[in-house]
Amino acid sequence: MKQLLNVCGTDLAGLRDRAIFLLGFAGALRRSELVAIDREHLRFTTDGMTLRIPRSKRDQEGEGRISASRAA
Repeated sequence: MKQLLNVCGTDLAGLRDRAIFLLGFAGALRRSELVAIDREHLRFTTDGMTLRIPRSKRDQEGEGRISASRAA
């Protein structure tokens, strides 16, 4: 993971890529879940961040799920 993050640039695209790598790793997300993320699915709080995943391969009923990440 460190090698992947080290290759990301410091420009806007590099920061985006870094955020996607970290979000996917922290949430154990599939590629399809990562590309389906919209800005409305993210909620930033004083404790960290929550991500609402509207649909997933694991979600056969289509209920969606919430993934939380605490600030370090």
